[in-house]
Amino acid sequence: MNHHKNSEKAIASQRAGIRLPLAFEYPGVLAVNNPIVTLILVFLLSIFLGRFIVELEVENSLSNVFNSNSAAYQELAQLKQSFPQSDDIITLAVTANSFEDLKTLEDMRDIYYEITLLEGVADTFSIFNIHERYKPGYITKPLIPEILPVSADISKIMGEVRKHPLVQGRLFTKSNDGKKEITLIIISPDQRFSLEKIVYDIRNIVTNFEKARGLRLGLTGTPVITAELAYQSSRDRVLFLSLGLVVGSIVCFLFFRRFDFLIIANVPAFFCLYWSLCTFGAIGIKINPIMTAVLPLLMVITYTNAMHILFVLRKQLLDNCAIVSAALIAVRAVGPACFISALTTILAFISIAQTDAEIIRTFGFAAAVGTMLSYLSAIIVVPALAVVLLCPKESSLKESFIENAGILMLDKIANYLASFVVVRARAISAVSLFFLGVAIYLHASLTPQYRLSDMVPTDGEAKIVAEDLADTMGGTNPVYVMLFWKGDKDFRNSFLQILPAITEADAILRNNHLIHGAWSLETLKPFLVDSNKARKVESGVSTSFLDAVLALPERAVMRFINIKNNVTLLTGFTGDLEAKDFVALKRILEAKLSTISQRYAGVSFFVTGQAVLSAQGSLSVINKLYISLILAIGIVTTVIIISFRSLSLGIISLVPNLFSVTATGSALYVLGWQLEYAGI
Repeated sequence: MNHHKNSEKAIASQRAGIRLPLAFEYPGVLAVNNPIVTLILVFLLSIFLGRFIVELEVENSLSNVFNSNSAAYQELAQLKQSFPQSDDIITLAVTANSFEDLKTLEDMRDIYYEITLLEGVADTFSIFNIHERYKPGYITKPLIPEILPVSADISKIMGEVRKHPLVQGRLFTKSNDGKKEITLIIISPDQRFSLEKIVYDIRNIVTNFEKARGLRLGLTGTPVITAELAYQSSRDRVLFLSLGLVVGSIVCFLFFRRFDFLIIANVPAFFCLYWSLCTFGAIGIKINPIMTAVLPLLMVITYTNAMHILFVLRKQLLDNCAIVSAALIAVRAVGPACFISALTTILAFISIAQTDAEIIRTFGFAAAVGTMLSYLSAIIVVPALAVVLLCPKESSLKESFIENAGILMLDKIANYLASFVVVRARAISAVSLFFLGVAIYLHASLTPQYRLSDMVPTDGEAKIVAEDLADTMGGTNPVYVMLFWKGDKDFRNSFLQILPAITEADAILRNNHLIHGAWSLETLKPFLVDSNKARKVESGVSTSFLDAVLALPERAVMRFINIKNNVTLLTGFTGDLEAKDFVALKRILEAKLSTISQRYAGVSFFVTGQAVLSAQGSLSVINKLYISLILAIGIVTTVIIISFRSLSLGIISLVPNLFSVTATGSALYVLGWQLEYAGI
């Protein structure tokens, strides 16, 4: 009993030194004094919150992930509005020995029709959409007839198809070894339907045809990447949480060798994760790919707090304290430290959330809310469970701890390290500061890095197909140039005036070394009007070209021009570039296009696309996360100085905080990696 009083005095003395304005361990004290009531309230709260978990939403759309008020996001939104067929394109690559075979061509057309008629598919574009050259007064027919007679000259038909400007090097090509032929079916999903379901349905069709017809089929494109990313994120969440639970349980059992302690350490983590997910659903926080890192982080924080409380509890039990007294001492000793740790972490996450990038705001606020719930679950559930589960076994606890080799070994190691560090404090400090300087230097050498394909599994279908198409076609990532002009009541007159600007813009796209092929109205000109006349810019030729464009099927016209909004679309295709290359490409194109705007009154451009937005958004997010991380360290240090009323303690805390960040950066540098989402 005297020991209990001495321990209480020691705790009070420690708290007086800290000078906290409130006793933040009081929830734990209440839990110790009323354990049964506390656990009942915890379960009732969990049942109440359960109604919100069904409202939890997952956000895997890459454009929405980088949602913000930035000009880049608004430009992409305008692209979606004016040219809905150009958004979220799915590309199906069909590979065969030759398409100059009647059966192979019919098999491919069957696939095309199956996908075209699929619910959720707004439009498709392939070699079966290619029509004859425009003739005034005539309805053009598809180059590939709807019904292919057995006697059809497939070689001649396919020869005409390959000559079409939209097909050359884009819808049709040969493999690098020349032994295979590859053609594409471009699929535009209906935005009213779930992209994941559309991809799933298309994949089912592809799988069935691949087995039955012997064709090699592969899907790629942003929606496919999104679907794979959704699956990967879901799998990673389950994997990380399961591994965290298993590893935490193993470590806990190795040191405590008691299942009741194992339960006490694990249950708070479960409640923390469950409460967090319910709260996210209640306040509308969506689970996105970066949020995958939040849940394991909360589990680690909860485990850490629980283990701190349990170790002090175990120490008091070894000193002959009763369970209730030991739990009170543990809560009062560890509670303030847990609260300060939680407070600094919450403030750090809130500082990270002070940005216009929605993905960072979501991450910061979600992590802050989860950290608060982590503290509450540990400070309330651990002592309550300890009193309920350990009181009946009080007589056997001390003996089990005395004989526990794991904890004894840990105590010896901790005591040895403490003695070793105290004796050599100056030398260790000097060496530490030296390594900190090296780590800061290496960390400062890192640059932001992002590649869209890095977000999906290396063995994923989308990445494999995209790499194959990059080798044969130069890539399938579209970069869009939207050309606006000020129209008047006479659309024909205003359009003819800006036609030369379209020609010049098309040339800028084609002459860029990062762009492999382009589509625009200029691409169609040699096919829609006589190739010799197409080189001229006489009004008669331009008029006939406009007539030919307007005579195209509406679905084809809407891929190139929106008459209502006075805007035309030019599309360049690139490979899987680094984000910095996409940003540089956008900057170069905009600079060259601005010279056209200066020569043609009322003409304006902007460069956009999913690849461009994700590149700009990712670099911005990585930079802001990096800056926020440094700011968070400063906030943590400030809070420690205020809490302990000690500048020296704040400076001391700055070193390990900086070292943990810069050491990780140094490891990235040594491994040849750069600043990515995972690295930050």
